[in-house]
Amino acid sequence: MATKKQIILPIAVLVAGVGLAVAFSAMKQPPEEKPAQDTRPLVSVNPVHLDAITLDVKSYGVVKAKDHTPLVAQVSGQVVFVSEQFVQGGFVKQGDILARIDPNDYEAALIEAQAGLAQASSDLEIERAQAHVAQAEWDRIKDDSNQVIPSQLYLRKPQLAEKLARYRAAQASEKRAKRNLERTYI
Repeated sequence: MATKKQIILPIAVLVAGVGLAVAFSAMKQPPEEKPAQDTRPLVSVNPVHLDAITLDVKSYGVVKAKDHTPLVAQVSGQVVFVSEQFVQGGFVKQGDILARIDPNDYEAALIEAQAGLAQASSDLEIERAQAHVAQAEWDRIKDDSNQVIPSQLYLRKPQLAEKLARYRAAQASEKRAKRNLERTYI
């Protein structure tokens, strides 16, 4: 008997629960239907047309040139001439002389370099002549049976090389002095 009770009681509770669920769903009323609301924003539209307008912008700032050329002399000295066109914001043409540095020191340096070149040229010619004389003297005194080779020093080759090096240095010095004199024009 206890076992019948144990089986019937849960089934009865289950049937009662299902019956209550059916009863409640039958009593349920459908929800009220509300009309749909229009939620689109209200806007006004104007047709687009092309028109020229003027904008006035007020601001503060500094106006700078698009191109800026720094001007630096490659030689030092006192400025003895400044062009009237050499002003801030002024226009100049290519080849215009804007300023001139005192050329006196550079002219003197060029004269000294030219004198040094002339001296080096003279020394080189003298040394070439002496080397020629030394070679001719060796050729005159050498014995055909004697196979002795003359020394470089006897034939004056080291002295000739030294004079040639001094001549080339004097040429470079003159070239540098000319270039520095040309650089006095800005």
